[in-house]
Amino acid sequence: MKYIIGIDSGGTKTEAIVYDLAGNELQQAITGFGNMLVDHEQGLSNIKAAIQAVLKTRQIEDCQLLVLGLAGIDSGGLRDVLSEELAEFKVPVVLLNDGQLAHYAMLKGESGVLVIAGTGSVCLGMKQDEWYRVGGWGHLFGDEGSAYYIGKLAIQRALAEYDLGNQPSLLTRKVLIYFHVSTILELVKAAYQATKDQIAGLAKVVAELAETEKIAATILTASGIKLAEEVEKVVVKMQANKQQIKVALNGSVIEKNEYVRQAFFTYLKQCSFQVQIIEKENSGAKGAYYFYQKNGESM
Repeated sequence: MKYIIGIDSGGTKTEAIVYDLAGNELQQAITGFGNMLVDHEQGLSNIKAAIQAVLKTRQIEDCQLLVLGLAGIDSGGLRDVLSEELAEFKVPVVLLNDGQLAHYAMLKGESGVLVIAGTGSVCLGMKQDEWYRVGGWGHLFGDEGSAYYIGKLAIQRALAEYDLGNQPSLLTRKVLIYFHVSTILELVKAAYQATKDQIAGLAKVVAELAETEKIAATILTASGIKLAEEVEKVVVKMQANKQQIKVALNGSVIEKNEYVRQAFFTYLKQCSFQVQIIEKENSGAKGAYYFYQKNGESM
């Protein structure tokens, strides 16, 4: 039976899924993280292990395409390195960045915009097979609207209260507890030593307080507005600002947080374009099937 392999390789896990040519899922394998920018050797090992797991009981010659989505694939010569490493499997390989794979999975190869808002954020548009990007510049220079952005705003709020001589709000007290410290000076030290994921983890603290703490709701609202502004920028780049456009939502911040979503939708309603929202239904790995469906015959 002919098949396609999709590999969704992220910061926590690598998911390999086999699809038949009708898009039915045949097999799944999950290994550890696949982000080679974090740990090149281990990430590569996990990617290879996922591929080996799904090829073990299948005829290699029946594999029509292996499509892998990987963060950072467009920089640092990683594409060339990975192409060489995967040549040993003797199957046709297409390498996309993780956002492009997710775009194919959710928009099924059609034109539209994908918003990714999890730990970080990026906005990707595709129109007539041309890609457009806004954001995705990492936590130092971007990631607006992401969980990291929310966590950073919560810390900044705590510092502002200190500078103004105000009593710590409930949000600030929760931030101190989160970092296991008791003073603002200790918080600053802990925050500068924290990982990106630890800062992003504060987004859950903010979300839990949103119903009762106005500043927490305000921070989440700011996140939703930022994400909507990124969409607007992409749509303008695509010269689609007078059209109806599909907007797909991916990532815990934009999928699950109602304050973020409400602010996001409210902003977009005021824009010059109409929006059709697409919610996540499938694994990002299914982008491989839609990629093949759109491009397979011409490859």
